[in-house]
Amino acid sequence: MASVDQKPGMLLVHPRLLHDGEYFENCFGRWTQLHFRDMLNMSSDKPSDGKVTSCLRFVRSKEGKGYGHNPEEDTKPIYVYACLVDNLDVLKSKAYDDVSRVLNLETTRELGKDETPVGCHGRLETGGKEPTVFDIVSAKFAVYEEI
Repeated sequence: MASVDQKPGMLLVHPRLLHDGEYFENCFGRWTQLHFRDMLNMSSDKPSDGKVTSCLRFVRSKEGKGYGHNPEEDTKPIYVYACLVDNLDVLKSKAYDDVSRVLNLETTRELGKDETPVGCHGRLETGGKEPTVFDIVSAKFAVYEEI
């Protein structure tokens, strides 16, 4: 039986690419697949923190009008992500904070048989630091609770 303190909800993310081109679109797509799997597999020391139950990605169709990555010119983001959680506390947990935002996630863990490395190398100036996903996207986040 679920605790009465648990509050199901959703993390909504609007990412926009900072760099034009198919190269960065593909890198971000591969990163998203690995990151979503990490979100679904994360576990907390406190089961009461809850878990991510599903991750969804909206991508506009090629024919879609008014979509783009430039927030000043384009009214709608090309991507919208939704991560459903059984308890919003999971988004404040150490387990959530520990999910890597490193761009090349294949450097942080072993890949599964059906996983593809991000492989985004050599096109970013990061001052010698390991690139993170925020070197290729800006994102707005919103949390919604179930009523």
